[in-house]
Amino acid sequence: MKRLMICMGVALACVTSASAVFAERAPIWSARAGQTWSAWGGTIGIHWNADLLANLGASIGQPAKTITAPVTGGHADFRPHTWFGVRQSGGLDFAVSNGTLRGFNGGSLTMDGGFVLNLRDGSTIDLRNAVLRTRADLAR
Repeated sequence: MKRLMICMGVALACVTSASAVFAERAPIWSARAGQTWSAWGGTIGIHWNADLLANLGASIGQPAKTITAPVTGGHADFRPHTWFGVRQSGGLDFAVSNGTLRGFNGGSLTMDGGFVLNLRDGSTIDLRNAVLRTRADLAR
């Protein structure tokens, strides 16, 4: 139960920002109803709320395999995130209607690197190479 509460707190404390490569690059206004898009690779940025984690009895260990902030249009992303790559080996499929995300169809994305959270009792939660998967019972 304690780990569940810590994991829930971590999920709430973590603000992520991600970019990905999209299979279709059609402008949003031209997207037809009922399309399936895919995303794979790219970068993910994670910013922890260290004060909230401390209140939950956790601390952040050293990150593994960090990368530099992505550059878009000649400008680096200056948000206070720690950046990681997203592996090309998986993909996330999602349903899109008129350019609007309607739900996930399946797949997964794997972060290359990550963090280890240190808990007050000396145990750890290893988030290195974390995988984001869609729930089978909620997939469309």
